Amino acid sequence: MRSIFIILTSFCVFNGSLFAQGDSNNYKDFKPEFRRQLNHDHIDREQKAFADFKKGINGKTTEEANFYINQAIQYKTDEIQFNIEKDSVLDHRLKVQYLHGLSNVLKYINNNRGSTSYSLSYIPARISAYEQLISIDKARESIEPVIDDLPYEVGNAVMKANMFEQNKCYNNSKHLLIKKYARL
Repeated sequence: MRSIFIILTSFCVFNGSLFAQGDSNNYKDFKPEFRRQLNHDHIDREQKAFADFKKGINGKTTEEANFYINQAIQYKTDEIQFNIEKDSVLDHRLKVQYLHGLSNVLKYINNNRGSTSYSLSYIPARISAYEQLISIDKARESIEPVIDDLPYEVGNAVMKANMFEQNKCYNNSKHLLIKKYARL
């Protein structure tokens, strides 16, 4: 029951930010600093791979779910990239790490999307959870409460970003995921 609540909450939060983001062309036309261009290229490649995959499947999800999934992969990901680049608090090293983590989350989604045990409907929650963990990590707070509230499928995907190892509760979060997996 708690997992359903988390998913519905993330859809609501995602839905609100989806229509508040304005013109998505601003994100597509954005040119990052050349030192981080390769990271953006990796993310764009993963986005394209997912779009190509989605053209080949029909009927696995509802039309509404497809809309949210595509919005998460295409537009929310672009928004996160833009926000990372425009964040004046982050230095080059952290921007590269967060972009690399986003690429890893998308790669995890792409590598597991064809699995019969993989739910595509969790994709918007995965993208939103990664964005939330970036904010928490930047504030140097523990990621453990967020990972604890996420369903296993979402928490596992964002931990696969391999970005939060320096967080003070990273190991505790991994143990929480193991416990959640054991309960499946």
